[in-house]
Amino acid sequence: MLIIILAREFAVAGMRTVAAAEGLVIAAGMSGKLKTVLQMIAVPLLLLAAALGSMPEVQHYCALAGDIFLWASLFMTVYSGIEYIWKNKNVFSM
Repeated sequence: MLIIILAREFAVAGMRTVAAAEGLVIAAGMSGKLKTVLQMIAVPLLLLAAALGSMPEVQHYCALAGDIFLWASLFMTVYSGIEYIWKNKNVFSM
């Protein structure tokens, strides 16, 4: 998961850098914003689950919810990365 998420982030940052050098601004898309929201929900839930060792039932549900949000963010990472590259493929032809 980490490799996929980081690869997408580096690819998007690289494309934005190339576009900026050409005077272009590439706005964030809705799928990228949704990806960020899902990650911002997943991480605190997983951290909370790790901290709730003395409450195993609550820990289980926090970990389960965190995993669901993390998998959803991974899906949105892949989707938004593909969408981002597709919509901005003209950056590669400069």
